[in-house]
Amino acid sequence: MQFVDGDVSIAQVQILSHQSKITSRVELFMGIGPNYIQAQFTRLGYLSLDPNERSAFKARELKSVYLKSRGQFMKLVLHKNHVNSYNLHNQVSIIALNVLGTVNERRAPAAFNQPPGMAGSLIPRPSGGYHTMNQAPPGR
Repeated sequence: MQFVDGDVSIAQVQILSHQSKITSRVELFMGIGPNYIQAQFTRLGYLSLDPNERSAFKARELKSVYLKSRGQFMKLVLHKNHVNSYNLHNQVSIIALNVLGTVNERRAPAAFNQPPGMAGSLIPRPSGGYHTMNQAPPGR
């Protein structure tokens, strides 16, 4: 993901997992560079998700991670799935991702060197300000 606002400081990441297509582990990386392809990523750590057997795969798990990190890009690596009878094709899915933080250096979106196919959305925050994120091209 590329933060359209430029350089940001991340304070919290919230990940909402699918109820049956559950990844066993999510690794978080932050990157700095001229574009996503050339960015240098630093591994922030990982979080593990529950297999969700106790709820008979009806509940979704929300994980909140508090951190102090700075960058222009964020990368999530989703590891293998938890095996269950509702996920016959071994898929993983994230229902929602919420990244909270502040803008350090604002840049105009036109100043970005974005690869083709990148699209973003504006997300207003009740506490004021906003974060705009782009999704990296497929295969990155």
